[in-house]
Amino acid sequence: SGVHRVENNTLVDIRLYPTRDCKGKHNIYLPTNTSYRVAPGALPWRSYNVIH
Repeated sequence: SGVHRVENNTLVDIRLYPTRDCKGKHNIYLPTNTSYRVAPGALPWRSYNVIH
């Protein structure tokens, strides 16, 4: 399970991970007021953390 599209409409930036524990090299930095869609065939995003 996971998500294939994320909209960050918060006041902070976030980092998305395809793992359940916010670890690994394959992550995406998502600035505030932006969105991201996973490429077809790629793993969904399963965890995130907030960047202050």
